[in-house]
Amino acid sequence: DKTAGPFDALKKLFNIVRETVPKGSHIMGCSLPYGADINISDSKRTGLDIHNVWGHVKICTAQAVPQFAANGKLYRNDLDYLLVRGKDTTNDKMTNVLNSNIGRTKANPPKGFLWRGGEDFDYTEAKTWCNVILALGSSVFMGDCLPKLNENGIELLRKTVQEADFVPGTPVFGDETIPSVWYKKDLGKLYIINFTDDNNNYSVNIKDLGLMPGKYADAFTGKEYDIDEEFSVMINAHDSLYLKKK
Repeated sequence: DKTAGPFDALKKLFNIVRETVPKGSHIMGCSLPYGADINISDSKRTGLDIHNVWGHVKICTAQAVPQFAANGKLYRNDLDYLLVRGKDTTNDKMTNVLNSNIGRTKANPPKGFLWRGGEDFDYTEAKTWCNVILALGSSVFMGDCLPKLNENGIELLRKTVQEADFVPGTPVFGDETIPSVWYKKDLGKLYIINFTDDNNNYSVNIKDLGLMPGKYADAFTGKEYDIDEEFSVMINAHDSLYLKKK
């Protein structure tokens, strides 16, 4: 069909894929142009690749934010793989592909986002990536070598899979580049994520979000909080809370 454009070709191709794969298969459209996979793909990637370094957590979350309204309506947003491997969560001596950025001199420091720049995940950063996936209602595709994860890594994966509800969270927009507060009103869930490199205090009026005061517990640590209308908490750099109404 010489009148067909690129989108027409992609739609035809993915319709063939949809008709061919077994019933119940989950198709994830990786980097497909917008509009080319509606009602065809089950999930759609929202941005760049995740790697187990903090900079990738920030960039993958930032790229998903403008697309949050499509999540659960056109397809399920996919932030990329659920990764937890790092210095506290695996016994593997090499937790990622070789990093070409290693060896850069201090006289030429990187500016802004740097691909694979920085240290591999510690436990806190791995947990926060799990919370980002849960807060945004992302699909969950695991990308670690499971036999090489230690008990901490396996427990993070287990808890994330157990807690995945695939319900899109609603962000609280403000002056931040990446919203730190997300919530799911109907499920009684509140997520607070510190994307900065400093320890910060966060204050949230939960009634404004449609959440009910009462006892909440962190899904990963089990720590309980008695939350009135105004909730204030200090969160360390790169750390996060995922609170569930009890």
